[in-house]
Order: sequence, then structure tokens, then C-alpha cells
Amino acid sequence: MFQRLLKGASLTFRSVYGHRYFSGSLGSDAFKVERHSFKARKPKDIVTLSQSARSRLYDIIADGNKVVYLTLRVKGCNGYTYEMNMIDPSSIGDMDEKILDEDGKTILVIENKAVFYLIGSHIGYSDGDLAEGFTFENPNVTSKCGCGKSFQFG
Repeated sequence: MFQRLLKGASLTFRSVYGHRYFSGSLGSDAFKVERHSFKARKPKDIVTLSQSARSRLYDIIADGNKVVYLTLRVKGCNGYTYEMNMIDPSSIGDMDEKILDEDGKTILVIENKAVFYLIGSHIGYSDGDLAEGFTFENPNVTSKCGCGKSFQFG
């Protein structure tokens, strides 16, 4: 709740459970409390997953006792690489970001230090004749090495 003063008038705003209330007074004249509803938005995901990446993650975690953990490592000829490992759910840090499916099941965990660098990224999965693996489209990457395995941020 906060107050705003307007040339002798005070106006008070407060939000309670998705409703915003305005009230105030102008000298001795009080005006009524108005109620305005606002819609809480679902926060955007840190990363988006293609259907093929989502399917592959489901295949990997099918046994149910491990989760996929995504981190950035200082490695390669241009700075950083993506690294995905299997970890126990008990190893997930409080600040790590969980990517959940529609049923609320954790399908991917992102290391808290990597979240800032992965905002807006799209993760896909490619299963071609020459290569198989996860692909990353990251708008925060400013340069890549010749082989495309390592990259740099601005």
C-alpha cells in the first residue's frame, strides 16, 4: 500500500489477491473506494523446448530417479559450452530453475548461474544421419567458434 499526495488530496492504492483498491480524500470530501480487478500473468519460461527436445527429455528421465541438469562450462576454443548431466533430484539447489511440464513434473533443471545467459533460448533436438543431440538457439550469444561447439557472450 502506498499514498500519493495531489495538491491537498491523498490517494491510497492497495492490492489484495488480484484486486486493486483506490481510495482517498480531497479536503473534507471523501470519495468512494473503487475496486479494479487485474489478471495475474503466468511468468514466461526461461527457455522453450521443441516437441522433439521435450520427447527426448521424457525418454531420458523415464526411470524417474534422475533429472537432466543444464549448465554452462568455460571450455572450448571460444569460451563456453552447454553441458547436460543427470543428477539426483535431491541435488537440485534452491536457486536452480526448474522447467516443468503441463503436469508439474520436472523435466529439466537449469543451474542458477546459467539462467541469466539462457533467457530467451530455444532448445531443440536433432536426430540426423551425421549427428544426434540437443541444439541451442540462444539470442544472447555474440560469437561462436568455427565448429560451433563453444560460444561467447557480449
